[in-house]
Amino acid sequence: MTANQLQLYIQLALSIFVLVIAIPFILPKTRNKLGTLRKNRHNRTSFWQNIADGLELIFTPIVLIIKIIIGFFH
Repeated sequence: MTANQLQLYIQLALSIFVLVIAIPFILPKTRNKLGTLRKNRHNRTSFWQNIADGLELIFTPIVLIIKIIIGFFH
């Protein structure tokens, strides 16, 4: 695998990831659901659940990209 192929695959993976993230914000039906707040959670559990969701949102794509890169080298 050449460096150009690897760069192409990484760019394709990142562009697909960005599209998957951007599509819910473009569609009006999902945009209304994203803006509503849930009132039934307790404040402390809400804080910890938000931290867990944020960490998952950050690390899941990073792990997937690393798995894709490792898969290309096997």
